[in-house]
Amino acid sequence: MRLSWLSSASLSILAILFVSPLSGVSAIQRHETPRQEPGLGLEIKLPGGFVWRHGIQGSGGGLIRRSQFKITDEAAAGDFTAIDVISGAQTGAIKVSLFVIYNDINDQEWWKNKKQKSAGSYLIHEGESVRTAELAQFGIEPIELSAIDARPVVISPSERPFITNKTQSLEVVRLERSLDEYRLTLKNVGAKTIARLTVLHGGSGYSSGGLRPGSVDEEYLAGSRIEQEGITISTVVFEDGSFEGDAQKETLDFLAERQGQRIQAPSVLARILQTTEISDAELPSAFEKLEAGLWTIPEAIDKPSALELLKSEHPYLDDKSIGQLYEQLKAGLYNARNRALFDLGELKRRLREEQPPQSDADKVARIRSTLNHIKANLETIITAQAK
Repeated sequence: MRLSWLSSASLSILAILFVSPLSGVSAIQRHETPRQEPGLGLEIKLPGGFVWRHGIQGSGGGLIRRSQFKITDEAAAGDFTAIDVISGAQTGAIKVSLFVIYNDINDQEWWKNKKQKSAGSYLIHEGESVRTAELAQFGIEPIELSAIDARPVVISPSERPFITNKTQSLEVVRLERSLDEYRLTLKNVGAKTIARLTVLHGGSGYSSGGLRPGSVDEEYLAGSRIEQEGITISTVVFEDGSFEGDAQKETLDFLAERQGQRIQAPSVLARILQTTEISDAELPSAFEKLEAGLWTIPEAIDKPSALELLKSEHPYLDDKSIGQLYEQLKAGLYNARNRALFDLGELKRRLREEQPPQSDADKVARIRSTLNHIKANLETIITAQAK
């Protein structure tokens, strides 16, 4: 998962809550626009030795939960729930404003009726640090904020983190570090389109795909263990089902899941096409029925037939392995449906929350646009099956 601070230049409408019991950080919502590299970063030193760093591009903010602070006066602290940190880039400096929040931030719509008090503003020049003395009046031990250099640095192959590449079709173009994040640039130098590539780093990993020959893939990696444990490019799976690397089980699981999507996609597509034929006047009602119907759409293949199919394709596998592959195929059946449901649900949420409300004509246009987007995605899945 890529983690970054909210920025008007790179990430918008992003709230960061320091909630994970392992790292203390969890990104809860994310919307990306083309990324720009920051020049300065904000470093926040919290009690218990926890340090959070993020690059600043434009302006933005994030929340730090009450549990991350040391309370020095319970009465003064009252029932505050978090500190909202608003930061913005200045010439050679960062402006940071703090607000004490009294809302229940577990409520996803807490921000609609903010209850907050200002806890100071600071202009921090590059290389400087400030201690947030104003927090003391709220019964909170002050924390330290610093403006640090966030410009990316190219890591040479002889420096940590070391990269192990177990594939032939992926070439490491560049590895850069900016604060606690690494940008890994890979190029497909093979002759086949890569449907999935897997990179392991610092006890976790990510997968992506759709990389055509000659194309470049950029991924952002974060984790405290990357420098010591390194980065491993472990596997690539090609569109034709062949693979490179040392993770055969992972490859078979991926292919079975994708096969499930391909089996289910035609029945989902049929529901979408049926809805696109509805008149404008009846489309909003049909849109609601479509979403409800997809939740209960039957599986396109029953379990005995699916097991028989997998056995015919992988006769060298034992029954236990076939059973595990079936679970992946079944997940694909649901994923084909869920991808459509996600798009429908997102549109439904936006139409409900937008102020002022959209006109009926605009709603119909957006519903049709979403249906066409889902239709194109499903047709891509089905077309890939025929190749």
